Amino acid sequence: MTRVDSHLHVGFEGFGPKELITYLDRGGFDRCWLLSWEEVDPGAWPYEHLRPESIFEIWQRFPDRIVPMYAPDPHRVDAGQRLADWCSRGFLGCAELKTTLNWESSEVNNLLETVAELRIPVVFHMQALRRHVEPFPDDGPIEKILAKMMRTRQFGYLPHKLVNQITERVAPMKRWRDRRSYLLSYLLDFASLGETLEKFPGVAFVAHGPMWWQHLEDGADSEAPVYPKGSVRAEGLACRFLERYPNLFADISGRSGFNALHRDQDFAKRFLEKFNGKILFGTDNDVCGHAEFIDSLGMGKEVKKRIFGLNSRDVLEFSG
Repeated sequence: MTRVDSHLHVGFEGFGPKELITYLDRGGFDRCWLLSWEEVDPGAWPYEHLRPESIFEIWQRFPDRIVPMYAPDPHRVDAGQRLADWCSRGFLGCAELKTTLNWESSEVNNLLETVAELRIPVVFHMQALRRHVEPFPDDGPIEKILAKMMRTRQFGYLPHKLVNQITERVAPMKRWRDRRSYLLSYLLDFASLGETLEKFPGVAFVAHGPMWWQHLEDGADSEAPVYPKGSVRAEGLACRFLERYPNLFADISGRSGFNALHRDQDFAKRFLEKFNGKILFGTDNDVCGHAEFIDSLGMGKEVKKRIFGLNSRDVLEFSG
């Protein structure tokens, strides 16, 4: 059975070229999709500039193991030309498209026009608008503790909620929070995603990211936890979009993908079996047990063959 990790980076989370190939060998993966991350003017949030040159270099060393991809920042006036140049050198996808612009922006649409002409897939990251708080270097111990409480994912986000409630009522605390915070979102909404999928029916889009997987369940909103817990009560927008749009796929990478499936294993099995022709295996350098989890669900061999490898092949051939 061909095994492909369709969402990996080099120079990210401790994965240099050596670690990347070691991971593929140990996991029994024949190859991987290797993706860039580019923002020309990143904000204060954590950002890793993952260059296409680094991807090209390791692909040249291991041509049978690497599927190289590059997504230029759509803010670049020459984004389309840059993508075309790398594809002329052998790159096979626009990935990872992670931009603070929305789908309906002219910049994103101009880039997608080039993607359609090149007949390549797009892997995109969706993340909802969320406030992030970072401490200042000269903060005292109490301020650092408060900032940490605002960022913690533990205890059902309770520390975050408590500090937020206090800051809304105490003016000095509100000023403290607002000075140290920034708002972050990537390719924000589903409505314009649907319009984009209809506008570019010949392009294969592969969904990824916290906002996508939050909407595995019906009723998710902007206040939903990044990593929801508990059983999935009903299928959400992500499921309806996979049903409606033949050119939409999804990869299970990252902690968001793992959590979305692991939280309700009975639902995960039904979901993966139902959309077995739409789901790609991937980890996003987050080795938290994706493969072991898929193997544990007791799905049929043909379903697993599609998720672990055949779907990645079909996506690459979707427009070609």
